[in-house]
Amino acid sequence: MIIKVKARIFNAIVLMLMLTGNGQPVKAMSAPFHAYGGQNLQTGSTLTFAAVADAHVEELHPTTNNGNSDYLQVENANNRNTESYIRFTVSGVTGTVQSARLRVYATTNSSSNGPAVYGTSNTWTESGITWNNRPGRTGGVIDNKDEINKNAWVEYNVTLVVAGNGTVSFVL
Repeated sequence: MIIKVKARIFNAIVLMLMLTGNGQPVKAMSAPFHAYGGQNLQTGSTLTFAAVADAHVEELHPTTNNGNSDYLQVENANNRNTESYIRFTVSGVTGTVQSARLRVYATTNSSSNGPAVYGTSNTWTESGITWNNRPGRTGGVIDNKDEINKNAWVEYNVTLVVAGNGTVSFVL
C-alpha cells in the first residue's frame, strides 16, 4: 500500500514565539495582568520571524537545486519523494520561550496525512541544497498534522527545539 501525500506550501513561512518572563523582565513583554487574588501574571508577547532560507528537494531530480522556487512542496510517493527545508534566525529573545509555532500556508493541494516536521542541521544553503546533499533529520517527529486543507494556515508546535536565540532549521 502506498500512501501519497502531496502538499504545495506557499512561501509565507513564519516562526512565532510566545515568550514568558519566567520571573525575569522580558524585553518584548506587555504589562502584568492582575488575576483573582491580586497575583501579578505576566502576559506573553509574540515575536515573529520570517524564514531566512527555504528550498525543496526532489528524489526524482536528485542533483537539482530548487532554492529559487517560489513555493515549497512535500510529497511521499514511490521514488518521487519531495521534502522542504526552512531556516530561521531567532534573535531578541531575553526570556523563556513558552511556545514556538511554525506556520505554513498550504496553497495547491489538501492532504489527508501530514506532512510532519523534523529538526535538521543548519549546514545547508538555499542555493546549494539538493536531494543528494540534503542534511538528515536530527531527531524524531517534532509535530505532525493529519488533514491539511487547501488555502489554509497550518501551525506546528516546535517549542521543543526553539529554546531561544540562534539558528534553527526544519524539514517537512
